[in-house]
Amino acid sequence: MSLSLLDLATCNSKLNKQEETNAYFNDAINAQNKMDQPTDEVLCKIYGGLANMAFDQKNYSKAIFNYRKALSLEKVSDDQKYALYINMANVLNLKGDFDESVEWLKKAKELEKIADVDNDHLLIRLNIEGEHYLLQNQYSKAIELLNQAINVANKEVYNDYFINTLDLMSTSQRAVVNKNGKIEINDIFRLEDLRRQQEKLKSQIIDQLNYKSLQVLLDTEIQNYHKEVKQSEIERERSTIIKIASSCIAIFFFTLLGITVYIKSKNAAYACKIRRVNDLLNE
Repeated sequence: MSLSLLDLATCNSKLNKQEETNAYFNDAINAQNKMDQPTDEVLCKIYGGLANMAFDQKNYSKAIFNYRKALSLEKVSDDQKYALYINMANVLNLKGDFDESVEWLKKAKELEKIADVDNDHLLIRLNIEGEHYLLQNQYSKAIELLNQAINVANKEVYNDYFINTLDLMSTSQRAVVNKNGKIEINDIFRLEDLRRQQEKLKSQIIDQLNYKSLQVLLDTEIQNYHKEVKQSEIERERSTIIKIASSCIAIFFFTLLGITVYIKSKNAAYACKIRRVNDLLNE
């Protein structure tokens, strides 16, 4: 239940529906707290989701607050810990708190020695660490780490994290040149080749999606939705008419019943008077 609410919160966050997002996050937390044994793993995902949302909104203080709440939980998987370590380092970088950022990067690298960290997460960590030195104008160290990231990345598939690597590397190279430093021409050419390759892979993905077919499907779904809405409105109106008609019939019935009772009572009274007159005449 909590994870479903978390998914709804995440979707609403992507749609910039802030009120709905907060409501679903709160419902997810409340659902966990009502359990006899709340699950640290699930609570960690919820607080991590809150932190990521705050990060996307550039509310770095709130992001750090929720990352710390997530990190305070004990029974959490290594995968979640690693993601929290590097996310914390990232937000601290952007706040300019480089000393604490280094400590979280160290924790992430220590975890790499004992846990199975996938290439995407390793690539993200190298990007964050590379940017850590780039933001402090330590361009040589940044380039060293970003070269490691390039070596780690799977270049046969389109990858947004790898695009970020190339952007950071390009920024670092320009910074070196601006400082009258030297960059090997082959390194520049290699970077551009990798970027073109990623753009080509992205185009292939777009072609494979077949947007025309997707548009037809989307139009069909929209038409079906409007039909359902229209049918729902018709049924609602029909239901309202039936309720009104039923009320009118009921009123008419009770009115008619009242008139009938009244007439019967009048007839009974009239008959009673006639009998009395007859009785008098007969006497």
